[in-house]
Amino acid sequence: MAEAEAWRTARDQEEARRRELEYRRAIAAGGDVAAGARWHRLYDEVLEETESRLGLCQWPLGNGEPGGCTRRTANVFCWVHSRQIDREAEERKRKREAAPER
Repeated sequence: MAEAEAWRTARDQEEARRRELEYRRAIAAGGDVAAGARWHRLYDEVLEETESRLGLCQWPLGNGEPGGCTRRTANVFCWVHSRQIDREAEERKRKREAAPER
């Protein structure tokens, strides 16, 4: 039993070292890669802190991955980005209605 626990502990420590190394490489890469790495780490922290009641807005970066917004939310997008999606949908609807029939 103690041997299995020691093995699990060693495995968990190795996994934590691997994740930290990946995080540092991503930060060093800069740009969207670094922003995405920061977002994922903060997302995990928020989930743990709020017992999964809240996450982060999943607004995408330029590469399509989440990380463009770090506002806390219980929805997919924060209120700011949900409103932006609504405005864009309303604009598309107005353009369709204004377009001449073919």
